[in-house]
Amino acid sequence: QNETPQLNTPGGTPQLSGDIFHDTLINTFHLKIFRPQQREIIETIHSGQDVFVLMPTGGGKTLCYGIPAFLSSGVTVVIVPFNALMADVVQRFNKLHILTKSLNQFTTNDQFLQILHDLNSESPTIKIIVTTPESLKRTDFAKCLQSLHERKMLSRFVIDEVHCLSEASHQFRPDYLDLNKLKEQFTEVQLVMLTATANQETITYLLDYLKAKDSKIFRMPITRDNISYKIILGMKNLQAKHEEIKKIIVNEFPNQCGIVYCNTPEEVMKLSFILSN
Repeated sequence: QNETPQLNTPGGTPQLSGDIFHDTLINTFHLKIFRPQQREIIETIHSGQDVFVLMPTGGGKTLCYGIPAFLSSGVTVVIVPFNALMADVVQRFNKLHILTKSLNQFTTNDQFLQILHDLNSESPTIKIIVTTPESLKRTDFAKCLQSLHERKMLSRFVIDEVHCLSEASHQFRPDYLDLNKLKEQFTEVQLVMLTATANQETITYLLDYLKAKDSKIFRMPITRDNISYKIILGMKNLQAKHEEIKKIIVNEFPNQCGIVYCNTPEEVMKLSFILSN
């Protein structure tokens, strides 16, 4: 499952140092250095141990499983909650010439059959499959994964945004609950869990629920120096509050990106109208 292939560097001469992780970082992912803890996480995932990673958004979680996926001889299955996130992951890896396919409700029947044909072949060319908990349960795909497992060509499952499985969050996606069966259905297959949102209680719950108590846990500070927060309280008049938010954005954050959170969808619509006019 963890055979080391020749480094793949399309369009250029590989710069080989003998350090497989560093060489892959440079020649395949076109990056110069690892961010804090990335290398240790990558080495642990590559070793086959279950891993839980708490890392802030933008901290480099994709690279943490991307390098092991590239170096593994088998297929890595990445489970994500949103199609937009799926499209971003697929585009990112394919741009690096790491063959990646998505499987969701928008996958056509022809595309689905092509994926199954490749994965059921003696030597699949697909390195990464990005899917949702719902699509994971499609009968033909489930049989395909079982075949990969029996042939020792299923490298790992990566559960991104794993906090969606927590006791409070899973209600919006019931199929997330069935991910606790992965360890039973695919014995000894590695589980990699990623999130930017989890306290110790949540981590303990998730590892217990997913039957991955022996996971190595990596925790990074979730606060980011390049992000600031402002909370507006005590204004019952929505119109006045929205005008205050607009004033803050215009005066303090001109030509910058940001996110405004509201209590209800209705308030989001009203504020969006004010900000766009």
